Amino acid sequence: MLRRPLAGLAVAALGRGPPDGMSRPRPVVLSGPSGAGKSTLLKKLFQEYGSIFGFSVSHTTRDPRPGEENGKHYYFVTREVMQRDIAAGDFIEHAEFSGNLYGTSKAAVQAVQAMNRICVLDVDLQGVRNIKKTDLQPLYISVQPPSLGVLEQRLRQRNTETEESLAKRLAAARADLESSELLPLLGAFCARPPGPTWDQDGCTKLPPWRAPGWLWALGQRLGWRVLPT
Repeated sequence: MLRRPLAGLAVAALGRGPPDGMSRPRPVVLSGPSGAGKSTLLKKLFQEYGSIFGFSVSHTTRDPRPGEENGKHYYFVTREVMQRDIAAGDFIEHAEFSGNLYGTSKAAVQAVQAMNRICVLDVDLQGVRNIKKTDLQPLYISVQPPSLGVLEQRLRQRNTETEESLAKRLAAARADLESSELLPLLGAFCARPPGPTWDQDGCTKLPPWRAPGWLWALGQRLGWRVLPT
């Protein structure tokens, strides 16, 4: 259940119009450790608000996993190509994890904005810090697991991690959770999914500029606790 007094305060704080000089909707930056529930949130988001939001497809130098498609899940490129484009200033943010580069290109965000949709970016905390240095001015949302134990269980159930890569992801998640104390400086929300529950009650679609409204609505439907950090 959501705490309505806090919900009202949060919407009042972040449900505002575009900053001066911006002619398109502000992007939304979704951040959190792998396995926290970002994909679940995104899936429901695009099911409910597909005509309002668009996903910025990231670039990566890692190999595709089974079922992943180039241009849909990621743009899979070589390290040489990505390093060249980073040096040319074509990326808003980039980070390296477990020997692979990940990043968001300016072109990917512009493609979503060209459709007059609110662009959603999925990045780690390195990416958040990099984006904070730009003039993108997004809304920040931190999605965090109920606990590290639950996170480890989810990652193991994926069957995509070696013990070495799992240890790295858990270490990164621990650092992410500890760094969440810095997120109030970014004006972020924290969404904590307790489990796979799904409430079929209807939700009210809010105007595109009321960006936090969709988070509250989805939080209600998913049974998440959505609180200002």
